[in-house]
Amino acid sequence: DPGNAVPGYINASKVIIPYKVDTGELRLTSNNVDGFGWGLGAFYTHQTGTTVVDQPGDTFFFPVLPGTSQAILGALPYLPIDSHVVVPVDTTTYSFNANARYHTGGLTIEGGLRYSIIRGKQTTQLSISSPGNFLACPNFGCTPFSIGPNEIIPANLQRNRIKPLTGGATITYALLPTLNAYAAYGHSVRAGSTGVALPAGISSDLIRTKTEKTNSYEVGLKGSLMDHRLSFTVAGYYQTINGFLSRFPSIYYQAPAASPPSGFADFNYNADAKIKGVEASVDGKLGPNFDFGVGASYAHARFSNAQVPCNDFAGTGQPNQNGQPGVTGAGNVSYCKTNGRLAEVPDFSLSANAEVRFPVGTITPFARALFTYRPGFFSERY
Repeated sequence: DPGNAVPGYINASKVIIPYKVDTGELRLTSNNVDGFGWGLGAFYTHQTGTTVVDQPGDTFFFPVLPGTSQAILGALPYLPIDSHVVVPVDTTTYSFNANARYHTGGLTIEGGLRYSIIRGKQTTQLSISSPGNFLACPNFGCTPFSIGPNEIIPANLQRNRIKPLTGGATITYALLPTLNAYAAYGHSVRAGSTGVALPAGISSDLIRTKTEKTNSYEVGLKGSLMDHRLSFTVAGYYQTINGFLSRFPSIYYQAPAASPPSGFADFNYNADAKIKGVEASVDGKLGPNFDFGVGASYAHARFSNAQVPCNDFAGTGQPNQNGQPGVTGAGNVSYCKTNGRLAEVPDFSLSANAEVRFPVGTITPFARALFTYRPGFFSERY
C-alpha cells in the first residue's frame, strides 16, 4: 500500500533469515621492517541458510476516493492474497593471495594480488494462497486457492561462478619527517546476485545482475605541525565502476500474459558509474584541555550514460509518472538514460567538533560541541 492509499491498512511482511557461515584462513608472512617483505595466504568461506518471506499482496476491488473515511473503507471487502517465498542460500568462496613490500629510508612500496573462486546457487520457491472472499468480487469467483510452490528462477540463472583477480599497490614517501605523500591504486570485484521474490516471467537482466568491477586511484598528503599538536590530511580520488550494482525501487513492470501481468517491484541492475572527489581534515590539540577537529569532503558520484530501469509512463525516455502506468519499449520495464546521482545524498559535507575541559581536583567538567553541515540538492528518483 505505497503512500498509505488505504487508511488504516497495514501491508506488513515477515522475514526470517537464518544462516550459517564457516570460515577458515591461513597466513604466512615475514615480519622484517626494513628491506623486502612478503606474505602468502589462503581463505575459505561457506554460507548456507534458508530465507523465508511471508508477504501479503492483497487486492482491492473498489475505488479509493480522496477524503473517504477509514470506517467506510474498513467495511469494503478485499481479496487477501498471501505470498510465501523460500530462498535457499549456498555460496562458497576460495581465494589465494600474495603480497610484497619494500621499505628503505622514507620510501615504502607495497602491493598484492588475490585470486578468488566464488561459486553460488540461488533459487526461489514461490507459493501464493488465499482464503478467498466471495463478497469481494462475486463476479470474479474469489474462491480459496493455493498455487505452488513453483521455482521462479530460470535454470540457467540459478548457478553462478566467477574467478576474479583483484589487488592493488601503494607508494608512500616521506617528504619530511612530519609529511608523507602517497599514491594508491586498487582493483576490486563484487559478485552479482539473483533477485529474491521477483515477478515471474520477466527478462534475465532483471533477475540476475552481472559482476561489478572497480578501478580506483588516490593521491594524498598526511602531516603534522607544531610538534604534532596539529595534524592534517588531504586527498583526491577517482573511481570508475563497470556495472555498478544499484537498486531501483517501485518500478512498474509488465510480464507476459501467462504470468501476473503487471505491478510494481524493486529491481537490482548494473550500470556504469564514475566517482571523483576530494577530502581533507584537520585535528588539533592546542593545550592539554582543548581539542578540535574539522573534516570536509566533496564526492561527485554519478551514473555514466547508463540505461537503467525507470518509470516512464508518458513515453518520453525520461523518468516520469505522468498518466496511467505503462512500459515504454519492448521490455518488461521502461529504461531511461541517466547521468544522475548514485545515492540520494549531497556532494558536499562538513563536520566540526571541539571539546574544552576544566579540571578541578579529581573532577573534570567539560563542554563539547558538534557541527554538521549538508547542503540541499535536487533529488531524482528513477
